[in-house]
Amino acid sequence: MSICGGFLMPHPPIIVDAVGGARALESSSTIDGMNRAALKIAELEPETIVLITPHGPTFTDAVAIYDDNPLSGNLAKFGAPGAGVSKEADEALTDEIVFTCYEKNIPMVRIDDDLVARFDISRNLDHGAVVPLHFVDKAYTSYRLVCISYGFLDHTMLYRLGQVIQKAAEHLGRKTLVIASGDLSHRLSDEGPYTYHKDGEVFDDTLLQLLQESRFEEVILMDGSLCENAGECGKRSVDILLGALDGFKPRVEVYSYEGPFGVGYGVVGFTDLESDPSHLLLEGIEQSNKEAYLRRLENEDAYVRLARQSIEAYVREKERLCVPELLPKAMLENRGGTFVSIKTDAGLRGCMGTIAGTRINLAEEIIENAVKAAAFDPRFPEIEPHELIGLHISVDILGKAEPVEDKQLLDPIKYGVIVTSGYKRGLLLPRLKGIDTVDEQLKIALNKAGIEKDEAYTIERFEVIRHE
Repeated sequence: MSICGGFLMPHPPIIVDAVGGARALESSSTIDGMNRAALKIAELEPETIVLITPHGPTFTDAVAIYDDNPLSGNLAKFGAPGAGVSKEADEALTDEIVFTCYEKNIPMVRIDDDLVARFDISRNLDHGAVVPLHFVDKAYTSYRLVCISYGFLDHTMLYRLGQVIQKAAEHLGRKTLVIASGDLSHRLSDEGPYTYHKDGEVFDDTLLQLLQESRFEEVILMDGSLCENAGECGKRSVDILLGALDGFKPRVEVYSYEGPFGVGYGVVGFTDLESDPSHLLLEGIEQSNKEAYLRRLENEDAYVRLARQSIEAYVREKERLCVPELLPKAMLENRGGTFVSIKTDAGLRGCMGTIAGTRINLAEEIIENAVKAAAFDPRFPEIEPHELIGLHISVDILGKAEPVEDKQLLDPIKYGVIVTSGYKRGLLLPRLKGIDTVDEQLKIALNKAGIEKDEAYTIERFEVIRHE
């Protein structure tokens, strides 16, 4: 056996004495849990620790693996440059993980000189790595390190990455422990970094219960809206950790949980691994994904179905869909602006549209904007075939825009907005998650348009009919 165990560990810098000082005592339960986890890691004596961090360089289309030796970082950003770690990298295991990812078509990039220069990113370990390792090093230092910054891939792909870590460690005969660095909900109270949301507590309770009961497949398939509402940063790290434990039944122990500062901190151990075929979960996860996809197809109306057909035709064949027969008359006889939005469990994946009709009818408009959202949204890479099964698609049909002189006539739930200053123009749809006030809506629309807040601009509002 190469994987000897794993841990979920939070990463609040405040629990490090050099940062938190006396305030660290407000998280005494977490500190105790981290110290207990470190002692257990020392007992397991791993040759290599693979640490998954949420706060390294993150990409929408790939995970990133650190390529330095040694791997170093500190908490200078939090006022404690002397609190840091420097570990010998396990270069052989790093190379084996990268090679196996390429074999399995899992997108991965190395954080090397080229990537650092290209994206102006840091190659130093971030606090998501430094804080857990700070505690590990109190009890055990005889390990080499591999550090991975997760990407915003779908949860099945992240689980497969965990399987790759296991396979790579087995191939090298490397006794390996995986640390999933991650905090739980950041929305437990208004004292946290985000405003309170009732789903914060629900997420934390649900995740910890599912882990304790070894219901790992349900963890992977947790509702994406619940995760988003909770404002968590640890779920993807856990997905990778559970993939690394694929085929093993561990003893799961919650060492500590508390929610000071409006953020949930959970320390969970996965040890005493036993081989168990019932914990080979990928097939069941993929079957659940397929069933969810088929349910979406059954429930889609003609507007969403046309957008999906257009996306799938372009992604698979690089062909633009011809208007199908037997569409509703409204789609063939009316013109107007449309927006096609594409989401996955990881969040927005593409959104493109038109303010007014540019095609002969709504059907043509939807087909064109669906292709643009899938392949030409400059914020995202082109959607790939393996992603199609996980897409959630909505189509907005825009009503006529009308000028607004008073902000009090706006409502981010009912109306979208268009802001214009000269040739600069920005649009924001209504009913977007996380946008609850008129000022937030206008700020984002102005930013999209490149309009400075002190520039003169006009406002228009419009209603939409949303199909999803």
